Amino acid sequence: MSEFKLADGTEWEMPVQNAANRWYHLATVYKGVREYMCFTDKILGKTYIEEIVGGHLEFIEDDALVQAIYEFLKEKGVLEIKKQ
Repeated sequence: MSEFKLADGTEWEMPVQNAANRWYHLATVYKGVREYMCFTDKILGKTYIEEIVGGHLEFIEDDALVQAIYEFLKEKGVLEIKKQ
């Protein structure tokens, strides 16, 4: 059984001021009381996983944790390439 829980796997535009609609939420994941967000930059085509702390996104120093979240999201189909 996974230690992660998928809280929200829907795509939605993130309301970031002056960001030209470039950021899209892909998933929110919980591990215990810790919360993580996976989001993408549609202009650069890069995907990020960061921790939500006090309402702000923070870089995750632990590469193994990021890899584990990434693998969990792949298993859940969140990071699949979808044909439009």
